[in-house]
Amino acid sequence: MNRSSTVTSALPSRWAIGGKRERRGCKPPAAGSSLLRFLCWGCILVWVLSIVGVPRGWSQQQATISGTITDPTGALIPDAAIRVTNVNTQVSLSAVTNSAGYYVVGNLIPGVYSITVQKEGFKTAARTDITLQVAQSATVDFQLELGQTSQEVSVSAAPPLVERSDAIVGQVIGPTAMVELPLNGRNYFNLAELSPGVTTFGLRSFYSTAINDYGTSFNAGSGGEDRNGFTLDGADIKTYLINGSYVPSIDAVQEFKIETTPYAADLGTSPGAQILLVTKSGTNDLHGDAYEFLRNSSLNAYNYFDNRALPIPELRKNQFGATVGGPIIKDKQGLSSGFGPA
Repeated sequence: MNRSSTVTSALPSRWAIGGKRERRGCKPPAAGSSLLRFLCWGCILVWVLSIVGVPRGWSQQQATISGTITDPTGALIPDAAIRVTNVNTQVSLSAVTNSAGYYVVGNLIPGVYSITVQKEGFKTAARTDITLQVAQSATVDFQLELGQTSQEVSVSAAPPLVERSDAIVGQVIGPTAMVELPLNGRNYFNLAELSPGVTTFGLRSFYSTAINDYGTSFNAGSGGEDRNGFTLDGADIKTYLINGSYVPSIDAVQEFKIETTPYAADLGTSPGAQILLVTKSGTNDLHGDAYEFLRNSSLNAYNYFDNRALPIPELRKNQFGATVGGPIIKDKQGLSSGFGPA
């Protein structure tokens, strides 16, 4: 008993059950450190979700090129190297034909592209000035000629691209139409009527609201005015309470497409028309503009039915802004930004 008592007393005090030094070593974690740890994990989760979710949403807006490669006899050519290059940014994507001579290149932002095809024993085939629009699925076939790969056959003028992979009915409104057509309030909503199957009926209503003064309501097919869907660069910008939608400056929009029916399943959140907007992207060249659109009652005139004894109603409206775009890393990454009224 004495030996046991001696051994116990020889242990360091930090091992003694209930000792003061043991209690000092078990301090509860501070509340601030727990909050910091929670915020760090929250930021990591948001970052991971953005990486996983953005490409799937953005793919709704991007274009796709596909087709078949054949030899002069019409036989399919496997393992042919395909290279698709954006003319403005010089960013390239590559693919190889499968055993059936078929290739597909996706994730292409709307713009102008060139395609080259190479296969040992055949001349290099190239096609330039291929314009891809938002959410377009284009078919581009090639027939290679016998020869050396150092020899190139280039096609700069070709028939319009054919879409054989889907039967979507829609209309793309490009930058020329948005800038040159009369547009009261400079709201792209007012161009929706250019698409087949779409009708408008005056200004916005409670069920179809655009966040500016000149929004409009429109129906597509049998869908009501509150059944339209809106995406900007693949992100849903529709509010589902009263069908409101964020309206970007029209100078920052490269183009948009109105799809009526039958659209793909990934756009099935709303049964009406699907409006797909794509903003401008940076290129290898620095570009930009500044603008102001003026409406003033001092420049207005009486119409035929006006009471000329009364003054013309006062109106003062100034819409101004600017856009700028250019390269961050040449041939790799660009930036485009804009400021202006919605």
